[in-house]
Amino acid sequence: MKKISWILISLFLSVPLFGVTLTLDKNYSGAPAPKIVATDDQGCLTGAPLPVPKRSGYVFRGWFTTSAATGGTQVILGAAGTKFTKDTTIYARWVEAVPIDMSKIPKNMKENFDWIKNDRYPRESYMPLAVPWDWYNTLFDQIWDGNGSINYGVRWESTKSITFEERKQIASMLQQAINEWMRQIIGMEGWPFQEISVKISGWAVSDGAKILDKQPNEVVWVNNNYDDPGPASADHPRNLIASAPKAMTRVNNLASIKKDMNYQYGGDPYARVDLYLWCTEYSFGAAGHGSWWGERLPSADVISAAKSGGAGSGVLLHEIGHGFGLYDFYGAVGVDKPPNTSDGGVFGQGDLKSFMWNNTGAKVINVYDTWQIRYYWDWIRTATPANANRFRPLPKDEEETPVASSSSKAQSSSSSSSSSSSRMSSSSSSSSLQISSSSSLNIKSSSSSEDITPVLIANSVEKNVEGTRIYFDGSRVLVRKTLSNGKVRIFDLRGKER
Repeated sequence: MKKISWILISLFLSVPLFGVTLTLDKNYSGAPAPKIVATDDQGCLTGAPLPVPKRSGYVFRGWFTTSAATGGTQVILGAAGTKFTKDTTIYARWVEAVPIDMSKIPKNMKENFDWIKNDRYPRESYMPLAVPWDWYNTLFDQIWDGNGSINYGVRWESTKSITFEERKQIASMLQQAINEWMRQIIGMEGWPFQEISVKISGWAVSDGAKILDKQPNEVVWVNNNYDDPGPASADHPRNLIASAPKAMTRVNNLASIKKDMNYQYGGDPYARVDLYLWCTEYSFGAAGHGSWWGERLPSADVISAAKSGGAGSGVLLHEIGHGFGLYDFYGAVGVDKPPNTSDGGVFGQGDLKSFMWNNTGAKVINVYDTWQIRYYWDWIRTATPANANRFRPLPKDEEETPVASSSSKAQSSSSSSSSSSSRMSSSSSSSSLQISSSSSLNIKSSSSSEDITPVLIANSVEKNVEGTRIYFDGSRVLVRKTLSNGKVRIFDLRGKER
């Protein structure tokens, strides 16, 4: 037995542990004191989502760089998100809450949606809704399992390179596109989330040189792995295919998730890949594809849409809509399209124009599909079997506990790797750590048979020294030690094995 060693982490005044600090100003009179969080050592928010504050009568629309009701820049998570170079105050943005009353749904639209539910749905099985209810994999499910957050992996299947500025634009576009749909159901019965946190966990490429100006904190998976959860694969040039590690992806672990709603993804906490943005250079016979596995668009179209700002394009929003279970309407009336309504309304005309069929490329959801996604959420929520544990109660919110957890901390495991949970628990701590000056923390292993190398952490989100990794999981510092036999042990700062 080797002598058990202590890990001493010295933290000194004026040396930030995890980069720069962010003061989260809730931005209204009488608000609780601001929280202070910290970035990683590159000035980015690559860990847990930021807190979502609460304000009676208002809806939170994200953290911005200005206290004004308009303007400024929204803070985007991830290595390609917002980069801070100095201690900064960011501000909550609020809009007045508007109650959603499903009894106010227009009669002709409800007739359309009732037909979809009662006639078309039982006949079709290719969309996320049209599979057994216990499949748990609409975007509603994915966001719920992430406790108000969703993580993308980007498959860059192109012969062309992509710049860091383009990657930043794509990260911003995805934040806006997901929330363009989700803002329509904020405040509905059973939906506890407000602004959804969207992050790119990493980029999959067959050639790492395509990722220009790669940042130190960016995750890039370089491989030629064949992983095709989406459309038919005959049109895929084999040399361009790339994917995230299968253990990290939801699409490859549905059976396990179905059996265990606390399924532990491989990889680091918060690094899971819920779905893909699949950017392909080659033709695949459509302007886009979309479903539970993500969205597939031509790579040039993705770049163009992201550069245009906002939610990108109507095509992207259309494909995201499929992930919630919304259908295409390209076929005949009474087969794909709803029949005429009792007042003579014709689908696709007047106020019955669906963004999912005849949109004009707009970047905003129209009135018809606003009511459609509300109808779908109400449908899924009430149709879920009681024993399926599909939308189980989330951890109880405290006064300052974020709705979309600030530190939806993954359950640690002492198995093959540190991991993140498909249903992340909520806590009241912030997304990064703040420790008083001149403090010292000791880690003592009570069970390890090998030395854990002493590590000094300063101005970094994590350090790796001789098989020992120290990282922040959203609420606490953990030590991950890889032993000589390949097994992994995880300890907290009290020396308790997790």
